[in-house]
Amino acid sequence: MRLISLLLILLLNIKPLYADKDSFEFNKKQEIETTVTEVLQKYCADECKLLSVNLELYEEIEAREDLGFEALDNTADAVKYNVSRANVFVQINSSVNERNKERLSRLISLRFKQYG
Repeated sequence: MRLISLLLILLLNIKPLYADKDSFEFNKKQEIETTVTEVLQKYCADECKLLSVNLELYEEIEAREDLGFEALDNTADAVKYNVSRANVFVQINSSVNERNKERLSRLISLRFKQYG
């Protein structure tokens, strides 16, 4: 039992390598949904609901020395995906006033400042 729990801890601490754009996007969406849901549960659990998260991604290709056709086979290894924009759609009950909506928006924004 200890071996299984140790293995799980090790697996959770390894940062995933994203083999493709779809898995990167899925993992980032999950991460954002979890973060937003935590804020919503804490500050407006009954009045707010996360509807969706849309991401805009871009590819960054690592600079390489082997330019030319011989490098074509290895370009997939040099691709890094990044999020350029995340749109988070939240439904908020009409009982929440504008000031509290703005505060909630700022809280969510501040939470994402840590991602850079």
